[in-house]
Amino acid sequence: MDALRQDLRYALRMLGRAPVITGAAVLSLALGLGANVTVFTWTVGTLLRPFRGVPDQGRLFELTPYRSPDSYLSVSYPEFLDLSRDARLSRLLVQEDVALNLDGEGTPERI
Repeated sequence: MDALRQDLRYALRMLGRAPVITGAAVLSLALGLGANVTVFTWTVGTLLRPFRGVPDQGRLFELTPYRSPDSYLSVSYPEFLDLSRDARLSRLLVQEDVALNLDGEGTPERI
């Protein structure tokens, strides 16, 4: 234990003798750690767990019926009710993407 204490005191003394190098090393470590934490947090939040409030995201799946490129796919309300009564599904969500034109002054813009 005394050897560790002596080594720490020696290291602090050496760091005190070269404050510019010490500051550069501390700044480099801080920037590197901050960048890594930021990237890791972003990766976890967007790629690994994209849905907040969903406890078991590994059990999520998407039902995608086949549709031809020139036909419109829709699920009727009775079909939705039939799917929601399925005992294997705990919850069901239906989403529809709609493309709209925003018409104001100037040319219309697709949103």
